[in-house]
Amino acid sequence: MLTATPTTKTKPKPLQPMVPDFCIACDAVDGPYPVVMRPTEQEYRGETITVLAPAHECPHCGFRTLGPSHLTALVHATSDAYRQKHGLLTSAEIIQRRKAMKKSQRQFADFVGVSVASLKRWETGFLVQDKASDVLVRMKTDHVTFTEEIPLTMTPQVETLLETCMNGAKKQAGNLLAGAAKAVANFLATSGNDQTYASSNELALAA
Repeated sequence: MLTATPTTKTKPKPLQPMVPDFCIACDAVDGPYPVVMRPTEQEYRGETITVLAPAHECPHCGFRTLGPSHLTALVHATSDAYRQKHGLLTSAEIIQRRKAMKKSQRQFADFVGVSVASLKRWETGFLVQDKASDVLVRMKTDHVTFTEEIPLTMTPQVETLLETCMNGAKKQAGNLLAGAAKAVANFLATSGNDQTYASSNELALAA
């Protein structure tokens, strides 16, 4: 008699975004490359807006590739630039007002009189509030005292982006310093200056 053996279902792992380790423009294969911030033009609601956008930049030809989370950061920067141009509250300013009132997203949405889905999109930058909604948020929160003790809140996407850029810049600076120290050490070694060569080795190790 055949008996069925119970099987356990394993939850599939989410697909991880891939970062290309080569340049599709010049075929360089020494990537992935550091994240840099560069001005870029974006079309938003019929207007051309210049914003700082993150991307992996090839040091050989300058070609830039969007990496994981970069598109989200680009959308956020574009929507906030549009808001500032038209005098609307930015994502961070909406978050600041909500947190100053110590309300959750649902509580704040109910208090203002908008849907929680709309509020979430405003805070993440995927949707820009219209002028009437912006006026409504301001009217509902104008009584809140904003002081320097309430810091301007950054969204998680922006915090992650800044951390990534800082780590990339530190690594790139360390590599440049180590390479320069090694080049000096090699030059002094071939010139026959043993005393200076020793100190140059120490510099290379310190780098």
